[in-house]
Amino acid sequence: MKKIHHIKNELEQEISGLIGKNEYDEFKKFAFKGQMIQMSIAFMLGVAFNNVIKGITQNIMMPIINFALSHTGKSWRVFSWEPVEGLVIELGQFCAVFVDFFLMSIILYIIYRKLLTPLWEEKPKIKCIETKKCLHCQNIIHWQCSRCPQCTTWIET
Repeated sequence: MKKIHHIKNELEQEISGLIGKNEYDEFKKFAFKGQMIQMSIAFMLGVAFNNVIKGITQNIMMPIINFALSHTGKSWRVFSWEPVEGLVIELGQFCAVFVDFFLMSIILYIIYRKLLTPLWEEKPKIKCIETKKCLHCQNIIHWQCSRCPQCTTWIET
């Protein structure tokens, strides 16, 4: 354990010698704050969520689209164009990227609008009328008052 602390101290001294003690201290504050850790966790969750969406598009949606769009029996994703010998332009893969993006954006929109937005929306609050105006002096009074404290006029209920 002592050796680990010694190595850590040597490494910190070396780094602070290269970039300066103040810069190294600011970097430590930035790197090990809660926001940086939360951001890295959100990034990892985003990558995992991206894999889930890709799985949905490639294993469920794309076979249906391939079945509907294929004319030669092959997947339209393998379609390529060779204008000159040796120059192969893979149009199928190029178009597939856009189709994947479109499907992913639709799925994300549905998840956001239909599943997540209702959780965040505030429900309308019922406004309770707690005051009313005296018709004679226009003073604002409690809704249960039967007489205005300002002008002593009787208030009709």
